[in-house]
Amino acid sequence: MTEKLYYSHPNLKEWEARVKSIKKEKGQVIIELDRTAFYPEGGGQPSDGGWIDDLVIQDVYEEQGKIYHVLSGEIFEEKVRCRLDYSRRFDHMQQHSGQHLLSAVFMELYGGETKGFHLGQEYCTIDIGLQNLTPEKLLKVEDMANHYIYQDLEVKTYLVDKEELHSLPLRKLPQVTEDIRIVEIEEIDYSPCCGTHVQSTGQIGIVKINKTEAYKGMTRVYFKCGLRALEDYRRKEGIVSGLVSLMSASENELVDRVTQEQLRLKNLAEEMETLKERLLRIEAEDYLKSAATPLLVLKLDKPFQDVQLLGRILLELGAQAFLISSLQDKKIYFCHNGSININCGQLVKEGLGTVSGKGGGGARQAQAAFENVGDMEKMEEYLLHRLMEN
Repeated sequence: MTEKLYYSHPNLKEWEARVKSIKKEKGQVIIELDRTAFYPEGGGQPSDGGWIDDLVIQDVYEEQGKIYHVLSGEIFEEKVRCRLDYSRRFDHMQQHSGQHLLSAVFMELYGGETKGFHLGQEYCTIDIGLQNLTPEKLLKVEDMANHYIYQDLEVKTYLVDKEELHSLPLRKLPQVTEDIRIVEIEEIDYSPCCGTHVQSTGQIGIVKINKTEAYKGMTRVYFKCGLRALEDYRRKEGIVSGLVSLMSASENELVDRVTQEQLRLKNLAEEMETLKERLLRIEAEDYLKSAATPLLVLKLDKPFQDVQLLGRILLELGAQAFLISSLQDKKIYFCHNGSININCGQLVKEGLGTVSGKGGGGARQAQAAFENVGDMEKMEEYLLHRLMEN
């Protein structure tokens, strides 16, 4: 069994250890030490990082009481020097202890049981067995959690047996029956947990709920604690400062100013679409006047959205059939008004068998997209050839 220093000496940053075993699996070097402060992944918490004799630790995991360390290279010494990435460890302790505190408050205020926990590199979440948590309720949870942080309550860890469990007001039942480790936030929360934690709630720093979403009949709560919350605040403060400068407005005026700007842009977009349709209608009339055959073949340097709108206008003005290509998007729009006996979608699918592209459609209209202009032109030639046969 490996001596688990991350429990007995949670703030240990450097130590020496003896290599008990070395194995290679799938190109990885995996070693077991007689003692380690590197926490293995478990209980919703990622593994610790660090170095063993200057080799980077890529992963740490536990199997049958033994802790294995996946390294970036080979170890040749029996005794090694270990260094913990303590910034990573402390971040995990802040987030994990913050999760216990949040879960305890959700239970205390609303009877909301924590059904799941995820501690990731970018975000942390808990799944609370409640629906429709209002902003007011979330604010109350956040306020109470931070109140407990400011009280700097002691966070204790200790082992109990099955009989002793009955004397504790556990928030959840353990999944093991022996060596049951309890994490207690002084008279606030008692939970079985194998993770690493801060020594008092004051070390959590702050708890900030970022957002929530409905998840499988529950509410998934996104949150950040401590230094993560500080970094998040700095990032968002930079965004707000940039908007204040860009909009020439104070922070309190930003929402109203952005709302006004959105409305202005919406009105401009509607006006532009109206003008665009008028211009396309003029173009469509010109194309029909100058057309030598019932089939219009056009190559346009326009986005495909405009090509589709032009096609609808052409049909409205009495065009029998057309093949329009969008050079910008490398797409074609193939259509007729029902006066000719061809199936547009079927012809397009047949043509796609000889070029690199995708598409489809129905009897009267079809479209296709291509990886390059060359394939688009081959499809145009194929469709024109088939049309001539009919």
